[in-house]
Amino acid sequence: MDTWLRTCLLLCLYGFFKELRPSEPFLTEYLKQPPMNLTDDELTYEVYPVWTYSYLSLLVGVFLLTDLLRYKPVIVAEGIGYVITWSLLLWARGVPAMQFMEFMYGIATSTEVAYYTYIYAKVAGKFYQRVTSYTRAAILTGRFLSAVLSQVLTHTGAMSYHDLNYVSLASVSVAFILACLLPSVSTSVYFHRQQYYVPTSEGNSTIQLSPVHQGQDGSGDGASGGAGGGAEGCQQGDFCFFS
Repeated sequence: MDTWLRTCLLLCLYGFFKELRPSEPFLTEYLKQPPMNLTDDELTYEVYPVWTYSYLSLLVGVFLLTDLLRYKPVIVAEGIGYVITWSLLLWARGVPAMQFMEFMYGIATSTEVAYYTYIYAKVAGKFYQRVTSYTRAAILTGRFLSAVLSQVLTHTGAMSYHDLNYVSLASVSVAFILACLLPSVSTSVYFHRQQYYVPTSEGNSTIQLSPVHQGQDGSGDGASGGAGGGAEGCQQGDFCFFS
């Protein structure tokens, strides 16, 4: 199996399992019944707003850190956030604990951007259309099966709302393990570009190539042309920077 395809498969499995959370559609019902016993006012005014504001405040920083940290640490943080979220739902009680749960959920959801951008730093531009469709399909498949599974298990009486949280915790735990297995990224689009020095008639010219120009799996479709022929190697749509 090609390196780019193996990496894409691992990322797609991560995306599928992190979205397979059948307890999520029934979160409100679960929090209102024993053993949680939260009221509508507590949920509306004290618990749920924590996610809204934490997600909003974290999102800006995550956009910068995702590229600076080169994607994988942020993906791992997303997995940790989901594991802690569902652990709290299963074993924590009270409004403060659920507020902290919502904060961890805000961390997990705000770091989702790393999932969508990681693959572009690992594969060559010629594979972008394919990996985009694969990673997006994995997310949607996970959400679809999660919704179907939650409805089937609850309507047949096979599982209670509480039991569904165990399924969600198992799924996000698998996703966390897969996140740790993802290969690291040595370059990124903005902060960690690759540099090539091309001799010209006026001296050496530095070309900075982002991963859009060359994938780290060595299957770049434009880097050899860029390194060998200066500006002629940069194709339309590539990110090429000259100094």
